[in-house]
Amino acid sequence: MKMWIFDEKLWPSQTVGGNVPPRFTAKTLVAEGVDVEGPTRFTADGYSGERYIVALAGRMGPDGKIDGSTIVDLKESIRDGKLDWQVPAGNWKVMEFTHVQSPSVFQNYYGADPLYSVDGASPDCAEWFIKTVYQPHYDRFGKEFGKTIPGFFYDEPETRGDWGTELNATLAAARVDWKKAYVAYKFGLSGDDDIAARYQYMDALAETWGRVMYGGMTDWCHEHGVLSMGHFMEHDCFYYHRDFCAGDMMRLQKYSDMGGVDLVCGQLPAGQRTHHIYQMPKLCSSVSHVYGKVDQLTMSEMFGAYGQDITYPQMKWFTDQHQVRGVNFMIPHSFNPRAPFDQDCPPYFYNGGYEPRYPLHRVYADYTSRLSLFLAAAGTYARWHCSSAASRSRSAAW
Repeated sequence: MKMWIFDEKLWPSQTVGGNVPPRFTAKTLVAEGVDVEGPTRFTADGYSGERYIVALAGRMGPDGKIDGSTIVDLKESIRDGKLDWQVPAGNWKVMEFTHVQSPSVFQNYYGADPLYSVDGASPDCAEWFIKTVYQPHYDRFGKEFGKTIPGFFYDEPETRGDWGTELNATLAAARVDWKKAYVAYKFGLSGDDDIAARYQYMDALAETWGRVMYGGMTDWCHEHGVLSMGHFMEHDCFYYHRDFCAGDMMRLQKYSDMGGVDLVCGQLPAGQRTHHIYQMPKLCSSVSHVYGKVDQLTMSEMFGAYGQDITYPQMKWFTDQHQVRGVNFMIPHSFNPRAPFDQDCPPYFYNGGYEPRYPLHRVYADYTSRLSLFLAAAGTYARWHCSSAASRSRSAAW
């Protein structure tokens, strides 16, 4: 038997059971602007502190937005938290950027208290998370890593923040003017610069969150002889929502060892084509295909909350629907030793020995295992060829 470690008490992952210290929670970018007509001298206090990021200024264009070519960094005009700047002629906007604690997560299964997520775009926060959650498992069970324990699993983490301390480094690596990106994201730029710069900000955010948090988790796992995998919230097109996968699920899962999806809560009825989820398995297998994951492995957490009355013909339909779209690592939900005395969601395929369908489960398991093994092996030797392609507009969502 192999045992994957789930990295959370309940879910969503990266909430550390409700114990994330404020300094490590996700960060939301805040911007305040003051309109100033020059030439004049502008002075103000409050340009410092642990939540202060930067102060910028830009001349206003005829359309009321900021001319990107005029943006200046005001750091040379700040002393001891006081801004003292000689404003040139024209209409200018002085902008202060700070960050605050991001809102609590959408999914809260711990109770009435707000539940906050770790900041995945700041290295110190991701390092704290790995040290707090992952390292103790190795300290306790390290001799089983790579043997009984093949890896860690994350479940439906959220990305409630839109800023992190590593964001500027990502923008610089992409040769993006970070000042334009910040201003476009919070205020807007004149002309064609606006759309491009806003896109660059959101693209850098997804890349930063993926590299820092998920790249950090995967690097740690590889250093300790195991793998990292999991999935996000795919329901209702959340796979391009900023708060659920930094707006780009593929960019984040690029840094995991395989693409991942779940099929739970009756979101896809057997034999139907629910528009927001029906092709989701193909998107996740594309992660493994595009980024060259070993054996093109793609996992799915299946059947959770479909109820104890789900039938084997329905399970086979769901399995086939996933397999033909490249999903080849099935995780049935669930063989739960506490069932039926548990608050988690059935079906329970063993149920203390009282599940009348359990003797037939071997037939389903053998079928699924053989098909998965065949498709995983095929992925090693062959490339998938498609005569058509599907496009999802993450930029439109941004």
